[in-house]
Amino acid sequence: TIGFAAHNAKDLFGKNSVEYSITPTLSWTLFDGFSRKYAVQEAKEQLEEGIDNYNLTVLTAVNEVDNAMSSYLASLQTMDSNSNGLKQSTESFDLSVSLYKQGLTPFTNVVDAQINTLTYANSLITARGDALVSLINLYKALGGSITAQ
Repeated sequence: TIGFAAHNAKDLFGKNSVEYSITPTLSWTLFDGFSRKYAVQEAKEQLEEGIDNYNLTVLTAVNEVDNAMSSYLASLQTMDSNSNGLKQSTESFDLSVSLYKQGLTPFTNVVDAQINTLTYANSLITARGDALVSLINLYKALGGSITAQ
């Protein structure tokens, strides 16, 4: 601050009447109820909660992909097993028809072999459908959309 001071009015604007002072100012919001401290603490807690939610989302996604992949692999194994069973039952059917034509076996053996073949064929078709559903679920778990674009 700069100002003038004198004991007599005639000396007010004289050389010795000039006064100045330099004063530092310190401002501290001591009585804000520590709201800044609590605001920082709340922001840190929100950040940690966000990180936890993100980690949970990632773990859930990994689990969904793992489950979908396991289901798809299991359905492929089932398809392979049913395919082998269908191949063997078809061979058995052909053999029973051949034996029947030669008169060496009754017709009931042919019917049983045909029922066996149809059962394996039906199981194979069901396994293929399950594999396709599992593949679609794997695609969705990896982030794919189920809507056509």
